[in-house]
Amino acid sequence: AFAEETGLTGVNTELKAASVGTSWVADNLETVSTAEDLPDLFMSAGFDLFFDLKKIGRFREQGVFADLVDYKDRENPLFAGRNLRDPSANYSVISVVPAVFLVNTAELNNRQIPRSWADLMQPEWQQSVSLPVGDFDLFNAILLNIHDQYGDEGIKKLGRSMLLTIMPYFFTKTAKQGGTMEAVWPEDGAIISPIFMLAKKERAEELQPIVDFFASKAVGETLSHQGLFPSLHPEVDNRLPDDADYRMTRR
Repeated sequence: AFAEETGLTGVNTELKAASVGTSWVADNLETVSTAEDLPDLFMSAGFDLFFDLKKIGRFREQGVFADLVDYKDRENPLFAGRNLRDPSANYSVISVVPAVFLVNTAELNNRQIPRSWADLMQPEWQQSVSLPVGDFDLFNAILLNIHDQYGDEGIKKLGRSMLLTIMPYFFTKTAKQGGTMEAVWPEDGAIISPIFMLAKKERAEELQPIVDFFASKAVGETLSHQGLFPSLHPEVDNRLPDDADYRMTRR
């Protein structure tokens, strides 16, 4: 479909399942010392790889990347007014991974189902929350946001709360309907980990058709409807309730 839509052939790609994480990218970059040796396009969730100045972040500081996604100042209704564009125009954000709760209602022991991140800060949830430590992209987003909202004490409380699992929205759909596990979209917003796209500025003309493809409505609908990763494309219906809010660190 990509070749038919863009007319491009001979595009070399290396795609990995999200469960693999980004360590394989970091490993491949260990020997990269100049921008010329970098791949032309990256796309992944997570902060660590792209912002760490010892990793790809150092090339951002050199002005290697450019935001080539152009929605012509239109916004997806879910993200309207949230300004998710990179103000320095280095990175593009095409979608997000929301973190929600999956609650084992059989183990509540007379406690009310937690409906917000603020609820998880309460003492009754100590030793009761499982964090996605294997998913560093989302794990880092959660820690950054909790620290931003509740400071060091919030991180300590969450650490003491290890019945409830915090996980990507996608995986809550694997819970058996009518079972004891209940998915909860936090009332104070699902913490999100952005899915970034980085394109080399010097290859902008050649990369534009590829960027346009991944930033298109069709790919946005695939990400949103099949992957349950809400899309930033202005014409994509993310099929979430009107009161489904999200939150991210202000830094």
